[in-house]
Amino acid sequence: MTECAWPVEGLNRCVGSGEWDDAEDVFRVLRRVALSCDEDELKEHAVHAELTLAFLLHLCEQHEVYRKQVLECLSVLMDVDAWESTYAAQPALQAKVAELPDDIRAAFAMQHKAIEQSLLKSFSADAMLKMRAQKVSEDLQPDQVQQSVAEYREAEKLRKDMMEASAGDIRRVAFVDPDSVPERAARAAPGSSTLRAAADELQEAISTVMDIDSRAKLENAGVHAFAELRRSCLHSVSWPDVLERHAEHAPAVFNFLVDFTKRNRMRLRQICEVVNLLMASPGWAEAFHASPMLADRLRGELDDNVQAVFGMQHEKLMALVTSGARQKAEQGASPSSLLQDASLPDDPPGLAKAADTEQAPKSPEAAAGGNEAPVAVGSDSGEGSAAETASREASEIQEGQEVADQMRSMRKGLQVRFSASIRERFIGSQQCGLTTQERAAQAVTTFAKGASQALSAAEWRQATTPDGKAYYYNMTTRESRWDRPREVPMPTASANGFSVGSKVEVFSNSMQVWCSAVVEKLTEDTVTAVFQLPDADPKDWVRKDLPIGHQDLRKVEEETEPALTPVEEAEYDKHFQGMLRDGNVDTHLIIKFLGSSNLPRSVLKEIWYVANPEMKPSLGRNEFLLCCRLCGHCQAMVGDEKEALLRKAGQPLRELLQ
Repeated sequence: MTECAWPVEGLNRCVGSGEWDDAEDVFRVLRRVALSCDEDELKEHAVHAELTLAFLLHLCEQHEVYRKQVLECLSVLMDVDAWESTYAAQPALQAKVAELPDDIRAAFAMQHKAIEQSLLKSFSADAMLKMRAQKVSEDLQPDQVQQSVAEYREAEKLRKDMMEASAGDIRRVAFVDPDSVPERAARAAPGSSTLRAAADELQEAISTVMDIDSRAKLENAGVHAFAELRRSCLHSVSWPDVLERHAEHAPAVFNFLVDFTKRNRMRLRQICEVVNLLMASPGWAEAFHASPMLADRLRGELDDNVQAVFGMQHEKLMALVTSGARQKAEQGASPSSLLQDASLPDDPPGLAKAADTEQAPKSPEAAAGGNEAPVAVGSDSGEGSAAETASREASEIQEGQEVADQMRSMRKGLQVRFSASIRERFIGSQQCGLTTQERAAQAVTTFAKGASQALSAAEWRQATTPDGKAYYYNMTTRESRWDRPREVPMPTASANGFSVGSKVEVFSNSMQVWCSAVVEKLTEDTVTAVFQLPDADPKDWVRKDLPIGHQDLRKVEEETEPALTPVEEAEYDKHFQGMLRDGNVDTHLIIKFLGSSNLPRSVLKEIWYVANPEMKPSLGRNEFLLCCRLCGHCQAMVGDEKEALLRKAGQPLRELLQ
């Protein structure tokens, strides 16, 4: 079953109304459906045959670069009797074929006997002989067209298999009821593979990744965030413009991937797939290349073997890895140098073998932020034999090369890249007619110009890695760095919830007691607090600098119970008790209940994150009660001056709810 329906609305807009502005997007969907459907599905779609064939013929006549892809579609469609019959019964379609340029008309005639027979009505025997003798370019020959169809189907199968491999990792939290009529309709909607749908899905995945700004969130929701990112990247293969439009978020996403890799080496193959897809986008590759911070993390926090498989995914990554990693990659790329282990399993590579290499959880002291020397992921702990280590590393290198080859094949099969000289259209760009080479040159110029003009603090954004480290990235140049740019003022509040003037508690090692303190100053990773020791003179104050997350610094505990009236609490608690099954919360019932608020999905998402800041997979009683209260607040905003926040959602609404 195909992912999207026949693009009837788009075809009508082009053929019926003469509005051809989005013809490329319509054709991408049409090509995907036509080449993915089986014969029975194509028979069902034959009711749209006249409209579809008229669209394809017009596209072929007006745009030379589409001709091979049009022939792919015609080759598949005309093999179905219902489509052939429609063509044979429509003189207007046959006349359109007869009006095509000589070489294209000859290529059409070579694709199917019915097309050649129709041309006999318009041309004499001598003209047909001349047409058959017409030189047709090699890429339009029937065998080449059939090969392209086969490559597409193979690439589409690979993409679907990749998506299914981690489908269970995507956690549909309480935003909508997955079994509701609107949600079922959305999953089967005709536009589920359109550019707009792909862009929305990628934006939501990136938003989820950027919410992972602490170790607790990485542990609770890291796999889910990665699965969403991977799925959206695989959906975007056919829409390279989508990835390019979101390149401003590249530093945050790459930082997440580094931290995720360190804790989930068993998923290295899937991580490489995502890295490959992202680096294939010029904007994302440039963002990584422009960031010394990312280069340092790549070399300093990932071992040579992981660096090697990353480097195999893109030349700019290979240029950044250590010499040892490059040597591993170069040796591994040669089949003769790969370790051939007959005991390797037949399961998909990257799961069984790599499962034993996942890092052990850190000690509570280390997790609390103690001073611990950084260890590159995958570094040898001394366990296991040298042969086992060599076998595992050789398997990873082999997988890295396989991923690079597979992703290259997938892009070739799925993307509508019609020829090397095609002038690619950039969504949202004024420079719509640039070749790949021209665009690459412009990217270098734009980067250099942006770097010299990035003088405004508004161009910089502060973010936090999943390990809790603050960093900055520039929205214009896509540079990222650990240290605060001089254009950015000192913070008055940190991403960890501290602010100048707020009350905290500091542990006195000399007195062995917790003391009330006030935050005097903040840097990106340090809190300066002032406090008094017990029984000290009122004029005697102690100043202490502590890293954020240090065990001797804690926020003043606040009341965690939601501020509810007794009536509200009793009503919400009654609903919560009804969602318990054998003492455990039934998340599906919570989904249905919150979905009954009729609030938009984007609003429910913000409510979920505010009530569940550590992104736990399910809600406890207090979180559920808080969700209910926040739903009430949002429902009350409908019709007043704050309703615009509901429509916009995102960070402004989240800050208001917090």
